[in-house]
Amino acid sequence: MRFPHITLVSKPKKIRFPPICAFPFASEKPVHFFSPVPFLAVSAVSAGFLFFRSFLKVLPPDFSDRWNQLLAFSEGAETKVTQLPYHLIQAVMASEDRRFFYHFGVDPYGVGRAVVYFPNGGGGSTITQQLVKNVFLTHERKMSRKFVEGILSLILERRLSKWKILYSYLNKMYWGHGKFGIESASLFLFLESILPS
Repeated sequence: MRFPHITLVSKPKKIRFPPICAFPFASEKPVHFFSPVPFLAVSAVSAGFLFFRSFLKVLPPDFSDRWNQLLAFSEGAETKVTQLPYHLIQAVMASEDRRFFYHFGVDPYGVGRAVVYFPNGGGGSTITQQLVKNVFLTHERKMSRKFVEGILSLILERRLSKWKILYSYLNKMYWGHGKFGIESASLFLFLESILPS
């Protein structure tokens, strides 16, 4: 009796596939959470979140309405401000912000002066910053409020011209004796209008 020819086959070799994430530039070392890049990324995101949260916390609930009202109020200010006495504008700038036409909303020299005299209440706010504080913010002496004031001042200077900001300042600020606006204050103090008849 003849048996069929049987051919012995060797055991197949295991095929080694490369790992899924084996890129030419991939590092073989594991990435730890406290390595510089992930740690800095997480820190930056956390700092941004905290900044945004504190920013919203300082702003009033009706901020957008106040912002739109200020932009609408300043329309045509370039023409209206020329009707005011020039010596009035000079006096306000000499008293409040000598470098008004030379800074971008925040005066670095004023900031340095405020840092030096901060414990004694020395101010370094520009006309733009004072307008932002009186229209949008409170008068509390906190660094968070001051920081938001500076950011809003920079944004406002990008939206409005210097003359619009100055006109809004003169007509929105408190001038004492319960009077807001330079015209109202002039009528109360001097019984005379500052506008041409």
